[in-house]
Amino acid sequence: MRKTGEQAHLFGTNFSLEDYARTARVVFPGQVRQLPESTIDGRPVYVVETRPAPSSKSEYERLVTSIDKERCTVLRREGYDDQFKGGKRARKVYAVAPDGVKADGKFYTPVRSQLDDAKDGSETRLEVETLDLPEKLDPKNFTPEALAHLGQ
Repeated sequence: MRKTGEQAHLFGTNFSLEDYARTARVVFPGQVRQLPESTIDGRPVYVVETRPAPSSKSEYERLVTSIDKERCTVLRREGYDDQFKGGKRARKVYAVAPDGVKADGKFYTPVRSQLDDAKDGSETRLEVETLDLPEKLDPKNFTPEALAHLGQ
């Protein structure tokens, strides 16, 4: 059966439309709370748990996102599905390679990452070959304080 809407897979990958959208945004409708800070590959990260609103029709019960404190980029996102292992183990994990972040002036962009799906054992690797940023970006959007307001 072919999935449609938010659960449709893109270009023969294991990325659903929702997974793809979440690689670019941190905050979606739902309950958001900050968890204890941590580190990934030696980099300090903020950790945020999102419980998507029922109206979002998310394929996830909750998501745990780790955001690089200095670069303000997502380094890891774990998607928990209550239909997979009772929601105790992440079904999908999006992770940026340790050397997969590119600096462009004072802004950073993940350019090498991977999405693993534990349910079917699939993986999709992403590599950004070219990147065009707008001439003007508002630096106020790239602060921890702005995270709660962006994407709403």
